[in-house]
Amino acid sequence: MAGSAAAATGPKAGDFCTSADLGKRRPVVKTAFVEPTITHFKGYYITAGSTGSQTVTVKNETTITVEVGLDVKLSAEFGSELLGKVGASVGLSVKTTASATSSETQTITWDFRNPGHYGLYQGTRKITGEYASLNCNRVVQSSGTVSTQWVERPGSTYTTFSTIEEGAVRCEDTVPADSIMRKAQEHLGCKIAPSDKSARKALKPAVTPSKFGPLDPGTLPPGFTCDTPSSGAYAAARRTPESPNRSSSTARPANA
Repeated sequence: MAGSAAAATGPKAGDFCTSADLGKRRPVVKTAFVEPTITHFKGYYITAGSTGSQTVTVKNETTITVEVGLDVKLSAEFGSELLGKVGASVGLSVKTTASATSSETQTITWDFRNPGHYGLYQGTRKITGEYASLNCNRVVQSSGTVSTQWVERPGSTYTTFSTIEEGAVRCEDTVPADSIMRKAQEHLGCKIAPSDKSARKALKPAVTPSKFGPLDPGTLPPGFTCDTPSSGAYAAARRTPESPNRSSSTARPANA
């Protein structure tokens, strides 16, 4: 699920604000991308005669930290409000306070009723995207009068995640293409049907072009060139701070 996500409530750019709002800012969700993500995993083989309840230790694969921009503390008046709007836009319950998935090993107890190769996992849906902010500023109108209006300013990116899911899956199991279970099957090394791969690609958000657009080489003065993404001038690395949050749970379904 991806694309533009208009805020359900709140002011819009150009709306009038009051003198009491001067200096305040409100978040605007621009895009939202939901990606099933495996946080803990272990491949486990059950031989004939060894079925039944098994407790398996799964190791950390990745840690997701909630952040708005590079802020992992999340101010209630902006960061939490933004992520609340993100959850509403994608229809998921998401973390709106400082939090992170566990970076430690976890144990899963499962009732294996059939022999075979299983992928035991913990995972969640990682939600990322871009946001902007509305600032209440004084604006000079064409008539020369001054009014207070909400003005949109550039923002940055955000990251959050939904509820934690755990379970066991086999390659033989039929699961939705955009599910956490399917991600676990990929970790297990299962072959994925081409039709399913196409379905997952359709979930990716369209690339938003720069507001300035690409430069036309024909408009450049002689002797000038433009950097391209392949030149390395655009290379950037974004840190992902980790804040371990230990949690452990046990699940036991009726059928493996």
